[in-house]
Amino acid sequence: MPSTGESGSVFSTIVVAELDRLPKLVREQVNAAVSQRKNEELALLQRSISAIPEASAALKAKGKSAAEVIAAAVDDDGALLLITTTAI
Repeated sequence: MPSTGESGSVFSTIVVAELDRLPKLVREQVNAAVSQRKNEELALLQRSISAIPEASAALKAKGKSAAEVIAAAVDDDGALLLITTTAI
């Protein structure tokens, strides 16, 4: 069943992935995108994730918090991918 966040967005599923566990090519793409982002943009992303109860619950289930999210993406099927790291 899709999850509806406070923002009205609907996600078919929410996946939490640790950056270090992603394939090398994906890690490189994420690192390249993250390196071009400003600190304010990261803070906005993390606040936005915190505002989605289902995303917060998915992170908590993995022992993570929105403060550890460094990237997020939604695919064509509505799946939300949250990429986390412990080295912020």
